[in-house]
This record gives sequence, structure tokens and C-alpha cells, in this order.
Amino acid sequence: MEGGIKTKRIQSLTILASLAIFMLGACQGSKARYSSQEEILTTNDRSYEYTYEFPYAEMEYAASETFVFLHNAYNNVNFYGEFLKGDAEKSTYYIEKYKKLVNNEITFLDQEEGNEYLIKDFEYLAPYTDDEYDRNKYEYLFFDFDNDSIPELCVINSGYKYIFKYVAATDKYILSDWLTSNGSINGSLKIRSVALGTGQSYTFLILNAQQLQDRDCMVLFFFKPISNTVAYVAGLPKYSNDKEQIDIPEEIKNQAYYCRSQDVYYFRVTEEQFELLTEEYEKAVHLSKEQVREVTYTYEQLFGDME
Repeated sequence: MEGGIKTKRIQSLTILASLAIFMLGACQGSKARYSSQEEILTTNDRSYEYTYEFPYAEMEYAASETFVFLHNAYNNVNFYGEFLKGDAEKSTYYIEKYKKLVNNEITFLDQEEGNEYLIKDFEYLAPYTDDEYDRNKYEYLFFDFDNDSIPELCVINSGYKYIFKYVAATDKYILSDWLTSNGSINGSLKIRSVALGTGQSYTFLILNAQQLQDRDCMVLFFFKPISNTVAYVAGLPKYSNDKEQIDIPEEIKNQAYYCRSQDVYYFRVTEEQFELLTEEYEKAVHLSKEQVREVTYTYEQLFGDME
């Protein structure tokens, strides 16, 4: 598996994912749905504020039927993405627009802070002291990130990825999303991150097309060394759409370890089960690394013909 800056921008995607709001419906029959945090505590009191509080050495393994339930849930997640380029004529139009941004001819709006900047003055892309702005030092991704048939420009600096969108209706540019150096793009509306520490923690998100800061789906899983072994832990996928919410039978819910800060049910599994659960994720990651090369450019490759 794979493995200056303002404080609020150095949070990993794993932490950002923890803040995502996923509210689920009421109980139905013998199956429990996520509801309020007062209702979703496991009946055997396996509820913790953070995953680092889990009693890893004493965690019980999920029963075989629970693993089947979890495996089915993971199989229903589409980890695969596409890096769509769109038609050539439209691409040429937007390349011309983004060239103005990269050449500091026009400002963009940082939606998080509400301020407008030239790229050369933006703290996270600006040159270091005594260095001059150099558009050639960045890598660029050019594809339809938010799946609206219009290409976005992703500027990569030291692993950090800043995604800019040109809005033709207003002739304005916005910073629509950004990823830390832990984060990678799996395709349109799909991102992932890996946090390294004592073990590795993985986050996969499917973003909302209308509001990128909202998460339509979140999948969290990790492994952590403990004593003479390793704890493999998989979270049940979370959805914001009512139709995709996962109903959890009580007998399965009672085997879970619940993280209140993330609103996620976790299950301890064996290494072999962990590999089965994450098999499609790993294939999707491998494929995305090949696909992203097709939309990755230097300044000269993307904008050079327009000089």
C-alpha cells in the first residue's frame, strides 16, 4: 500500500473526513440505522471519541457473517475514477483562460478565506524569500475534476494540490478545493489520502458534485502495530444520500467499535480479510496512477503553444 503553511491548511484529509457530516435515518425493524449520536452507541459500550482510544490489544475480531456484511459494503463502493479531458475545442478555450491565472494577469477567489489573490501572492504558491515567481516549477493537472463537463486546473506545489475553476458566466476564478501532500486524486470527484504514523491510515472520499466540501461517501480503514502483532481495522462505508445508507443488523452493530468524532463503525479483521476488503481500492489506486499521467503537464506542455 502507498504511503511555512498556515495551520488550518496542513490538516490531513483524514482529519477533514472526520468533520464531514453524515446524518442517517431512523430505525427500521430489527435493523439499526445511523441516527443521532445518542442513539448509535453500541449496546456493549464500545463507543470512543477517537480511534486512538480503541483497546487494540483486546479488540475482538468480527464474526464471519459480519465480515461478509462488511465485504459486501466495500464491494458496493466504486473506488474507480476517470480523468476526463473533454472535447479539444472547449479545452483550448479553458487553457487560454487558465494561462492568464498562472501568468498573474488575473486574481482568483479563495473561498475558504474570502480573499482574492494573484497566484504569485498566494501564500501557498508564492515563492520563498528572495526567490522569484517561477511558473515552471509547478506541475499541472488539467481535466474535469468536478464532473461538470468543464475542465479545472490543478496546480501542484511540493505535493500540495490546489484546484482552480474558471466560471465563464462571471468571468471569475475560484480556488474550489485543495489537497495536502498526503492526498491524491482518484479521478473526477474521488480523492484519497494516506496518513503515516504508528501504522497507516487510509481515507477514500467521493465528493459532492454541487459542493465539493461535502462528502457523498467516506471509507476509512487502517492498520496499527500492537505488541507482537498488527491490528487491522475497517470502517463501514458512510453515505450522505438516504437511498444509499447502510442498514446495520443489531447483532453486527454490537460487534463494532464506534468512533464518535467520525461517526463511523469500525470492525477488527484479519490481515487476509483486510486485503480482501481493500482489493478493489488498491486496484483503483494503481489504475489512477497510470491515468493521471495522461492529464499531467509542465507549463511548457500545457501553455507553451500559446506564447
